[in-house]
Amino acid sequence: MLINYLKTTLRNLLRNKTNSFINIFGLSLGITCSLVLFLLVTFLLSYDQYHDNYERIYRIVNASNDQHGNRVFGNGVPPPMPDAVRADIPGIDKLVFISNKYGNNLIGVESKELNEWEYFEEDEGVAYTESNYFGIFTRPLLQGNFSALDEPNKVILSEKLAWKYFGDVNVMGRDITLDKKETLQVAGIMEDVPRNSDFPFEMLISYATIKNAYEKHGWGSVSSDDQIYLLLEGSTSVEHVNNNLQAFKEKQYPDDNNELTYFLQPLKDLHFDKRFNNYRYSTVSHGNILTMALVAFFIIATACINFINISTAVAVKRSKEVGVRKVLGSSRGQLIKQFLGETFLIVVLAIVVSLGLAELLLIYLNPFLEIDMAIKWLNDGKIELFLLSTLIIVTIMAGLYPSIVMAKLKPAVIIKNKWANMKTSGLSLRKMLVAFQFIITPFFIIGTLVLIAQMKFLRESDMGFKTDAIIVMKVPDSEVLKKKALKSSIERLSGVRNVSLASTTPLSGSISVTDIELDNDEKEYYMDVKWADENYLDMYDIGLIAGEGLHAVDTMNRVVVNEEFLKLAGISDPQEAIGRMVHIWHTDVPITGVVQNFYSRNMRVKLEPLMLVNGLGKARTISVKLTGQNLHQQLEDIKKEWHQVYPEYAFDYKFADDVVASMYDSEEEMATVFTFFSCIAILIGCLGLFGLVSFTTNQKVKEIGIRKALGASVQNILSLVSRDFITPVMIGFIIAAPLGWYLMDLWLQNYQYKINLGAGIFLIALAATFTIAIVTTGYKSLKAASANPVDSLRDE
Repeated sequence: MLINYLKTTLRNLLRNKTNSFINIFGLSLGITCSLVLFLLVTFLLSYDQYHDNYERIYRIVNASNDQHGNRVFGNGVPPPMPDAVRADIPGIDKLVFISNKYGNNLIGVESKELNEWEYFEEDEGVAYTESNYFGIFTRPLLQGNFSALDEPNKVILSEKLAWKYFGDVNVMGRDITLDKKETLQVAGIMEDVPRNSDFPFEMLISYATIKNAYEKHGWGSVSSDDQIYLLLEGSTSVEHVNNNLQAFKEKQYPDDNNELTYFLQPLKDLHFDKRFNNYRYSTVSHGNILTMALVAFFIIATACINFINISTAVAVKRSKEVGVRKVLGSSRGQLIKQFLGETFLIVVLAIVVSLGLAELLLIYLNPFLEIDMAIKWLNDGKIELFLLSTLIIVTIMAGLYPSIVMAKLKPAVIIKNKWANMKTSGLSLRKMLVAFQFIITPFFIIGTLVLIAQMKFLRESDMGFKTDAIIVMKVPDSEVLKKKALKSSIERLSGVRNVSLASTTPLSGSISVTDIELDNDEKEYYMDVKWADENYLDMYDIGLIAGEGLHAVDTMNRVVVNEEFLKLAGISDPQEAIGRMVHIWHTDVPITGVVQNFYSRNMRVKLEPLMLVNGLGKARTISVKLTGQNLHQQLEDIKKEWHQVYPEYAFDYKFADDVVASMYDSEEEMATVFTFFSCIAILIGCLGLFGLVSFTTNQKVKEIGIRKALGASVQNILSLVSRDFITPVMIGFIIAAPLGWYLMDLWLQNYQYKINLGAGIFLIALAATFTIAIVTTGYKSLKAASANPVDSLRDE
């Protein structure tokens, strides 16, 4: 019996090649997308779950009020805080302080073969920490002892860095240098960090190396690079520690006027809470993860609806087979089993195809998203469960209804060839299914249009500065004389229009914030701060609206503020601000200039008050404006000057345009992924509509023949066929439009500056929906309308 069913299935697949291809291809696409999105969701949810004490690990974070009265959140702590927390707060099993050392870390390694020093740059993955790091987090050591991190000048390397620096992992006791200042002894080799971790450290340096000097910064120095993690004792509650942290805060900051609060954040929230950042500088909201899961569900549901529509559309061709089987004694249950079995085999084939397509898709998706997903279906219980569940659920969803429709046909009606002319109750259900599909299709169209429009708005908005023909290089944390020497040598090159040293570009992910007082009125203002030289305003074409800019001095002797600060301070005329004194960092300096507002952060947040100050010691970038002519030669000339000043550092540059664009990398990635899967969902939806038209034309084949014989035109026939899909498409759009508006408006709330969801987007979506519907159904409808009526009426 099983062999007979298998032969029947293969025969029917070969007999109806087009419909078989559409069924298998549609299901394969649906399962592929669902599988990839399942992998993506499970990968994101797996961040840091490999730690043995995952449920007991927390980070100390904080919240306070800004000058607008808004609640702002942070994760940085002052350097003296770790020891103070250890002393004052009970119930903590272990506590570790981590200080991330980001950017331009020059690692020197003595080569025994060449008898000289080799240098490597590490922009990330370097941190100072303590031995408790290994007592809290799971990071197995291959060699050495983690207690070495309690001694100064010790370092533990990952296996990857050991091979990179020494070509071997047996390097215990070898020395490396950091920035040509500190000599560190290798005291251990640890396993490489997994990709699904927010602690991407490949080099851990003992905090004891810098502790004494670092703690001199005091309680007023807070950086997001400096964070505290702790492991709670089993009997200690989070509420208990939070209460103690509040008492701790009152002790350390008795004069606090900003309602500062310290509290614990669970490790499980580290990758998903956008209020706080992490050491990978990447967070994904639970809302985005839910969106991906819903997209996966809608895609697979759409594929199943396609199968139902197309299967019932071709049921006419199999009606006599059903009649013969019933005459020969097949029961309704046996027929249902047969057709479900056929669906089962088709789904198995679709899953096999989808595994290959998913592997192909991951080749491009992994590097694009900078993640590491793989289909380990032979030893991954989650993927095996997903595939098994998909097989069962899709078989039932896609196969049960067509099986019941065909199994309930009456032999007498079938044998007399009257079934094709019958009105079936299933037609209304099919219209409902297509309407459901066309809720999904316009929703994806609306979502894609909003994403594209918002990204275009972010890219093309006036940021308050210009980046044309500017390249940016990170400069090492070296003495000021070297930075000035590099600047001077580049200024002398032909084709160079301007050169500027500064802490960051105007728009940057690196934010420095400090509090100031104006004219010693004791009211604190929180300001974004950028250190810059005298060329900075001209370099980026930042408008000076009052006073003058910065001067060519190495130390702070004046400040330039933006319009937002004047608004906050209640100063209506920019000229009134000139000459007023600012108390900052225990000294008083005058305001000498006011500049127009420019975005120093991305457009997710509102403009903040900002000031520019002298201080080349804080310069971390050098910007060079070029003529744009003979660019390759100009870059080569700059490279030569770079290596004259910094021979150990690689010459690496970015265009300022790209630096600005990188601020929205996560949005670009989301838009690209969403657009891709939206296109797949729309394609699958088109297949479903094609199935409905196939069913309709088969159902009305004799009616169409009679109408044509009586003189109906092709336009009349097209109108007849179109009535069966125009209504469900319209109903689907009417439901999808408010749903799309609500969800996309919710997403846009993440931005302080955003597009308006006007009628234009929805009119475009409506036009696109009907265009897709008309193009999809046009071929089949036109073929039916153009058919010779003799062919359909020959047997009457």
